[in-house]
Amino acid sequence: MAEIFGTRALTAMQAEEMYDYFDMMRDFEVKKRNSQTDITFRISVVLKENAEEHFHQSLSYRLSSLMFGEKVFVRGKDKLGIHPSIMQSFFTDQISAIVNHISSVLKEERMKDVGLKILVGGFAESPYVQQRIQTELQAVRLIVPEEAGLAVLKGAIMF
Repeated sequence: MAEIFGTRALTAMQAEEMYDYFDMMRDFEVKKRNSQTDITFRISVVLKENAEEHFHQSLSYRLSSLMFGEKVFVRGKDKLGIHPSIMQSFFTDQISAIVNHISSVLKEERMKDVGLKILVGGFAESPYVQQRIQTELQAVRLIVPEEAGLAVLKGAIMF
């Protein structure tokens, strides 16, 4: 987000339009989990104007000059669209770390009889994350509960 809008514009939005900032970030967080199709989320007109003022160019022109090419784009006056490949790139390092950690845990002697793994938490809701983990850990039988993002919280409450 900082690369697209600039740190100054985001900081100004946080200070001046805190509710809009949190709404935008929450919308982004929810939509990034389903990165199979282009996602579109609303951006504040103030954020767009601040970014354009800071960079002295339209947001559309700025996006075309960034490394994203046509994979990040403006829709209408107040929406930003992002191609799935860009959304998925946000997960690359985290997924690799998760896969490496699961692999190292599964190599422990005490884990030899564990045949079923349950994937929970916010990342678990992403079909892309599920697919990557399943592809890289093919020997692992993976289950993802409904509302995987709430599974840990619900378990803690039950405990």
